[in-house]
Amino acid sequence: MSKTSSKSVRGKRHTPRKLRPGTAPAAGIAHAPAPVGRIFDLLAHIAVPGLFVLFVWSWHPFHDVFEFDPDEGNNIIKALMVAKGHPLYSETWSDQPPLFTYMLRWWFGVTDWTVDQGRMMVLLCSSILLWALYHIIRPRWGRAAGFAAVLLLAASYRYSALSVAVMLAMPTLMLAMLAIYALARYRRKPHTAWVVASGVFVVLSLFTKMITLPVAVLVFLAMLQTAWSKRGDSQRKGRWLRPVLLWSGGFVGAGAVAFLLTIPINDIMQLIRPHLSAQEKMASTGFDQVFLDMVKADYAFALLGFVGLLRILGKRDWFSILAVVWCLMSYVLLWRHRPLWYHHYPLLAVPLCWTAGIGMGAVFSAEAWRACSPRRGLRAVFATLVLLLSLCFGVLAAVHIPAKFEREHEYAGRYVMMAPGDLYTVAVLRQFKDRTDYVVTDRQMLAFSAGIRVPPELSVTSVKRMRSGSLSMETLLRLLEEFDPGVVHLSWRRRIRMTRELNDYLETRYSRLYADPRGGRSYDRCYVRTDLYTDPVAVLETASAEVPESWEGHYNLGVQLAGAGRHEDAARSFESSIAIRPTPDALLGLGTSLKQVRKYDASADVFDRLAQRLMRGGRQDEADRARNEAKRLRTLDDG
Repeated sequence: MSKTSSKSVRGKRHTPRKLRPGTAPAAGIAHAPAPVGRIFDLLAHIAVPGLFVLFVWSWHPFHDVFEFDPDEGNNIIKALMVAKGHPLYSETWSDQPPLFTYMLRWWFGVTDWTVDQGRMMVLLCSSILLWALYHIIRPRWGRAAGFAAVLLLAASYRYSALSVAVMLAMPTLMLAMLAIYALARYRRKPHTAWVVASGVFVVLSLFTKMITLPVAVLVFLAMLQTAWSKRGDSQRKGRWLRPVLLWSGGFVGAGAVAFLLTIPINDIMQLIRPHLSAQEKMASTGFDQVFLDMVKADYAFALLGFVGLLRILGKRDWFSILAVVWCLMSYVLLWRHRPLWYHHYPLLAVPLCWTAGIGMGAVFSAEAWRACSPRRGLRAVFATLVLLLSLCFGVLAAVHIPAKFEREHEYAGRYVMMAPGDLYTVAVLRQFKDRTDYVVTDRQMLAFSAGIRVPPELSVTSVKRMRSGSLSMETLLRLLEEFDPGVVHLSWRRRIRMTRELNDYLETRYSRLYADPRGGRSYDRCYVRTDLYTDPVAVLETASAEVPESWEGHYNLGVQLAGAGRHEDAARSFESSIAIRPTPDALLGLGTSLKQVRKYDASADVFDRLAQRLMRGGRQDEADRARNEAKRLRTLDDG
């Protein structure tokens, strides 16, 4: 046989066979979809993110939530301080990378400085994340697998809340998923722009939150595998390292530019030291149970993820192995991570739902059903097992999805219930907006909502910063002296603890406007600088009238009125507070005020109610004293 004919035969032998209808193309091979499929795919670009945004915007009660997490306030106030001319790190303290702060600063600049606008930006980031997830899965595993992954992720633990909270999880994971999407596009249709974009998106993700560092490593390894798999391509022979160098160039170049523009070299330890200290000082605070609670919430998704793993191994789809390894790494890292918060969970939920979507997609795959044909021998047994598991676990997951969305709605609803007290505090602070330049608080959302700045170095008062020792009491007192804030507000969360030194400082220069009770555990305390403490009753009356549904407002006004000797008015305020929430403190105030105006019988009834409430709370000694006071008052009334 001649060389010419031999080449002809080899050429025919390597001609790819035409796929049967319904058969998915092999990884890395692009086939033009049918016209209907092309239209469907175009619509999916809009439908996946658009429907999620519309659903969350209309269904989720985030519009009425004052604050999901104190981190919301920390993030927003940092953006405000940067906008006011206080640069990050050198003035505005932050232990997180800079990109999210600058994203917020830009977004607020083109929209409006409101919490809802910040949440809208995060919601858009979350929707883009879902869009990227769908388009990563669809070309290899089909539309059904892509939609299943999106639905499961949207229903996963705290995903909807984090999609509307001004926090870092969604933006950093969005950028990580865009990096993977760009790499997936490069695998299907190699182009320099995609591989460079992948490296740049990885850098941007790390400059949003460093928790995606393991994902960055995996994306780089996937880039290496992609380049190595194409080493035999005749058009790229001997040049397989070129895309790796391009990816690395995009990564290093973007990283260098972002670092030089945003992080002063002298302040680099501000990004590192608090996290290392927190790992050491918060190692044994029950985080194992937190991790188990999060994992158990999505156990049905984990079962589907196992099915997805079987399908990935069966197809030998090495790119999809990225999701499996990411999932396993996240499981191990979160299990050992300290401190562990609910907003870390999406780092595990994204790859888990990726593999779970692939597992559920088997039920809707014609190829998976055909693989069960007895003519395929032992492969048919494996394919049948995968299909049965996909069907069983898919039904289990689908049945739980409505309940999961309902639980997420209830979770957000609890924060709505807390709003009146927060709005009342804002109404108090707002009355000092024109009389002071700064307010010190351990809940920055209060300052932002009132339109008052905080000292830049106190932009973050997170649990991590306080417990890691990054903010000492000496530093706090120095800042109080330097900025001379008109108001100091300490919350019931006790992020800034009331030490003897702080108490002595406040007693010397401030007057306590109110201290409202919080179920006997702790309370909000509001201190006003002595020169501004001119008419406390008027301040509290205005705030209470502005937020009449706040029981704290009526209670605090009652305390001030009683202190001013206006016991009739105080009794009415205490009654208004009790009508909303009958706390022991309000009952005691009402009983005392009624006694002061000689309404002994009514006062005795109130002390009896107080005794019953104290008994239910296990406060026996206080209940006995209240009951004895009621008896004594009835004697006075009878006399």
